[in-house]
Amino acid sequence: MKKINQHRKYRFVIFLTLLIALGSCKNENEENFKNKISELKSEIKKLKDSLKNETYEKLSNSTMVGYPDKEEYSANDSGKMYFYFKYPETIPEYEIYTTTSDLKPDKLILENQTTNQFEIPFNTNELKNNAVEVIAVFKNLELKLVMRTDVKMEK
Repeated sequence: MKKINQHRKYRFVIFLTLLIALGSCKNENEENFKNKISELKSEIKKLKDSLKNETYEKLSNSTMVGYPDKEEYSANDSGKMYFYFKYPETIPEYEIYTTTSDLKPDKLILENQTTNQFEIPFNTNELKNNAVEVIAVFKNLELKLVMRTDVKMEK
């Protein structure tokens, strides 16, 4: 009987030791997984920042070109100005504003734009110095591109 009790105790001790060992392995694996997840999140953030910086650089070195729908306009004439970015890749979301005299965004004209081209209607009586001047504001890049296009008026 004594031998059976010792045998049970021995089995219990082995079982308890295995249980503790498995439990500690589980905790180690959880910690390893948590550390790996943190590392991966950090890497993803670095990659996103790198892509954002690359896009910023490409756009800030890009040109926005504007041209009118006809060569000359008379007083109180309406027309359209077409603009496009010399940037062949996908454009991040942006908004188009009129500008103030110190080239700050003024009145919102177009919002949630994602293509590399847009058009703006205008009236010659509303132009300042016979020019259409707009600013593109890229929401997530904190980037502003200013474009001024002169409009020829009949003499």
